[in-house]
Amino acid sequence: MKTPILTPLFVAVPALLVLPAVLARTTGEVQPERRAALDEPGVAAVLEPGAGRRAAVVRDYKDDFMRAYKIGDRKGMARVAKDHTSEVAYWMFELASAITHTPDDEQAKLYDSISRAWGDSFNTGFGDNVLGYFEKLTDDERRSRVEVLDTYRRVTADYLRKRGEATDSERDAALQEIGASLDAVGQSFYDLGDMYHASRAWVFAGDAFSPRAVREEAASPTRELEYLKKALDACNKFDIGDAQHRDTRTRVSTLEIAIEKGGASEGPEAKKEEGSRLPFTFGAALEARAEAETFDDVKKRARLQFGWDADYPTWESIRLTSIGSSATLPGASGGPRIERQGDLSIVVTDEEGGARFYELTTEPQVITTKVGSGSSAYDYTFVARVGEVEGQFLGFRCNLKPTPDSMTVYLRPTAGSTFSIGKDAITVTDDNLDGVFGAGVADRGVNGLPRGVFRPSFDGVFVGKSKVAEPFSEIMRVGKDWYRIETLAGGRKFNVSPVVDMPVGELRLDYKGADLEWVVVRGDGVGSGLFFSLEAGKSVEVPVGSYHVYTGVVREKDAKALMVTGDSPSFEVTAGEQTRIQLGGPFGYDFSSAFVPDGVRIRGESVHVVGVGGEHYHLLWNCRTAPEVHLRKTGSSSWTQVGQLELIDSVSGISNFDGDGWAAAWTPLDKILENKLGDDVEVRLHERKNPLFGRIDSDLE
Repeated sequence: MKTPILTPLFVAVPALLVLPAVLARTTGEVQPERRAALDEPGVAAVLEPGAGRRAAVVRDYKDDFMRAYKIGDRKGMARVAKDHTSEVAYWMFELASAITHTPDDEQAKLYDSISRAWGDSFNTGFGDNVLGYFEKLTDDERRSRVEVLDTYRRVTADYLRKRGEATDSERDAALQEIGASLDAVGQSFYDLGDMYHASRAWVFAGDAFSPRAVREEAASPTRELEYLKKALDACNKFDIGDAQHRDTRTRVSTLEIAIEKGGASEGPEAKKEEGSRLPFTFGAALEARAEAETFDDVKKRARLQFGWDADYPTWESIRLTSIGSSATLPGASGGPRIERQGDLSIVVTDEEGGARFYELTTEPQVITTKVGSGSSAYDYTFVARVGEVEGQFLGFRCNLKPTPDSMTVYLRPTAGSTFSIGKDAITVTDDNLDGVFGAGVADRGVNGLPRGVFRPSFDGVFVGKSKVAEPFSEIMRVGKDWYRIETLAGGRKFNVSPVVDMPVGELRLDYKGADLEWVVVRGDGVGSGLFFSLEAGKSVEVPVGSYHVYTGVVREKDAKALMVTGDSPSFEVTAGEQTRIQLGGPFGYDFSSAFVPDGVRIRGESVHVVGVGGEHYHLLWNCRTAPEVHLRKTGSSSWTQVGQLELIDSVSGISNFDGDGWAAAWTPLDKILENKLGDDVEVRLHERKNPLFGRIDSDLE
């Protein structure tokens, strides 16, 4: 592993999508002389219901928030975040940009309160992700982002002006040309890591092909869906959770159902694009109806999820505050709502208003509800529990029981949808808790992951009597045959098409080191809907194409860690050939370090384990690493130990941490170590024997 050299200082159309008020607010990175023009209200009112009314009071929202902030009125701050969502989001961008460039304790405390207010309103980690994003931006990336913002504002202004004109073929063509250019803007934001603005640009791009913006004959549901799926992916990655996020998810679902049923009219351009993006030949599709089932069998069936075990603090969860607070499932913007009713009680209300009361305990219990409404409603279950007074978290005891002001409900997926292919029962499980069976991936930011790194979450599938899940994939093998599987109506029905002509190759995984529980690879580009699990030392047939390591889990007794793509490269699978990939040990470190006066600063959150394939390992459960720190003059062969990184190892350490102690406890703390060797030095991190990885050393060359 390369040792870093120190250099000076992360069908029916639903309600109108709420498009962002991109020109009504600024991020704080615009030159002062340009700020006044950008602060003028009005443009948002073209597309955003109620924006005109909000524009009249927008200058008061900060005053309202500060009044609540000064008296510690948490509910009042959350109310402002909910009533002025776009404005508060841009305020967070403004503050995050400022405090990561020039630290300011008072502004940092204000940011924490705004971030918490957003979390209280939408139950997401958006604020942490925004701050982490700016912390990792280089000066060059900041400058590039400002340039993209300038383009974004200019192009969206053109779009809004054109959208306000009377519709005709010339106007619609011009609007769609601008919309297509916003796709490129969205990609630029995405490449820079700004998922918030990427999602907004892609929502505009999708709107340009919607019947809300152009004549029906010019509308293209497939193009609209293409852009909105990109927007939804960006929203998920930043864990935004606002109305735009929810409405985008709803619109994507509606378009998918309409297109699958053939009820969505297409403009001439879209009709040229019909059919699968995959370069394979499929037979006629047959519709398979599915039945809802419940699978609460942790010991009997293995799921491909990091939290699918008895370690409930690593499960999915929702955070409620006082009685009356509520949230939806982690992956769902709609669907059942979970409301706190008492110390340990909740009410789960479905979309038709049906409510069920549950008294939660420290024992997992199955929660029964419905997803959808009317004829499209279907049964849905999940498991819920609360924490213990003497719970175990990262190896030390702490009180995880709900308090009057805080209630964490730990959730585990149990819902399945079963249909048949020939004599084989196919059960698709909603493992990402979005209420849809076979919906794809939902990468999320969670405590313990560095800001800007996301935990992959996807649905699984059991074929026949198999006790081990496979990842749900657009193309799957059942017996000796291959099929394309398409989800309909939230997973109550599936389209099954036999694959007529598809070249395949082999993938073989070579792995050494910590016990590999499972690993999943994902296709690139048009194959992004393809997922396959690998086993060490075995070959697996997969369709030809480009793939990358997506995620996995390594485990040893009570210790486990999450594998993510990291810096691992893509690899090609060619017809009739075997492609070998190497993962695992020997293990090294990746980390960030910087000069400070008379010392070296190691950024604790940046420290993570790296495998030989470039894959990264995070969420080290019962195997956290606190490596020794060594220095040497560049070119020297001998190292000098100058100290060791430290971990939070108690509840008081979490409570006393200046920030989110629960997140900080997963990784080493920041530390400044004495440097007597001058500026031209290298840094090495070393752990002799980690419980999971064994020897870890950043100096492997």
